[in-house]
Amino acid sequence: MRYLSHDIAKHFGSGEKTETLRLSDNAAYEHLLGLLKEKYETASKKLYGEKLKAKMVDTFVILSGGRPLQTLRDKLIKPDTEVLVAYVGLGG
Repeated sequence: MRYLSHDIAKHFGSGEKTETLRLSDNAAYEHLLGLLKEKYETASKKLYGEKLKAKMVDTFVILSGGRPLQTLRDKLIKPDTEVLVAYVGLGG
């Protein structure tokens, strides 16, 4: 995982901009999305209390190979795949 800022990493309970997540050999991107959602919700409770500030998908875009993970849900994750987490771009 590569969080594009320390602030983003904090929202997922990481103190570093990069971290390695271990998944089963046949894990699909939907498994990774589930793990990230759990990490986000746990960290958000620590940061903001019981009420979540915002949904993960409304705040962050999560990419692999330049594609959003939501479009790769059923695809298997290849070993050593880098996944990027950035804020959703706003404005116009």
